[in-house]
Amino acid sequence: PQNEHCRLIGKCVTALAVGGDYIDAIEIRGQGVLLIIADVMGKGVPAAMLATIFRTAIRSRLNLAETPGWLLSKIDEQIHEELGHLNMFITAQAAYFSYDKKTLKLSSAGHCPAFLMKSNESATEELTAEGIPLGINPTDIYEERIINLSAGDRVLFITDGIYEIENASGQMLGIEGFSKHLPDIWEEGLDAVPEKALAVVSKHSQGSDFQDDKTLMALEVL
Repeated sequence: PQNEHCRLIGKCVTALAVGGDYIDAIEIRGQGVLLIIADVMGKGVPAAMLATIFRTAIRSRLNLAETPGWLLSKIDEQIHEELGHLNMFITAQAAYFSYDKKTLKLSSAGHCPAFLMKSNESATEELTAEGIPLGINPTDIYEERIINLSAGDRVLFITDGIYEIENASGQMLGIEGFSKHLPDIWEEGLDAVPEKALAVVSKHSQGSDFQDDKTLMALEVL
């Protein structure tokens, strides 16, 4: 969705022909937008198929979009058995941005942090919420964290392939190593964010082959 309330952009670069990373942005009754980012364990076709199952489950329960913690709980119940049979799990973040309240309600199933940059500030805040990956405990309860946003605020969601990239010496970029580049990543505006973020990853890898899917989604509040 692109409207008078927010703008969004996202990109995925897979390690193989297909991958298990997934992003989605679904407008809910013109009142807000549900943001999903997920990373299925593994790579290739098996991970891609589970990502498709997860996507279908999410879109079948959009009535729970405004309560992302409850949404993740119900999705976990729905696909837990299938994940268990395959000995696989999914990390995910679900967030609901309310147009009227300008709040972001964030839940996480063992996923890496999102990053908040407030308008006219260069400092970055990591956004996390308590919860274990999907497929481990079907009765787990997922925390819902509420973040107040204002016009000009920016949020970046990523998967771990962004910061777990290693250079030729085996040194990982890391959360802190990536986040210190965020002011520069955002400097040229929303449209430039995907390429600038992936350029940071590429520079650190020093030309090494990508080891994992790399996915990001950026939100700008208007």
